[in-house]
Amino acid sequence: MKQFEANVTTVMKFLEDESFSTSVISEHRLCYKKLHIFLEASGKCYTPEIAYQWIEDNKASWNHWHYTGYRHCIDQLEDVRLTGSIMIIGISRS
Repeated sequence: MKQFEANVTTVMKFLEDESFSTSVISEHRLCYKKLHIFLEASGKCYTPEIAYQWIEDNKASWNHWHYTGYRHCIDQLEDVRLTGSIMIIGISRS
């Protein structure tokens, strides 16, 4: 779980350093908080498979905006997990 938390910190620092909007930062913070709660409650460690399955399992209860936004949050978390940074291609700052 420590690596998950470190990766989340890296994503959040990137968003703040690059002056992303407060709504984008808030969406990421909420996504990672909800995912963390899920992981702890289920006794699971972070893996991309578990994170993407969590999103799919909640798709019906979230609106389209949350679903696609949270997928993007996990995509960025995966960038950090795999490369140590976030790929900038296709990032929206608003």
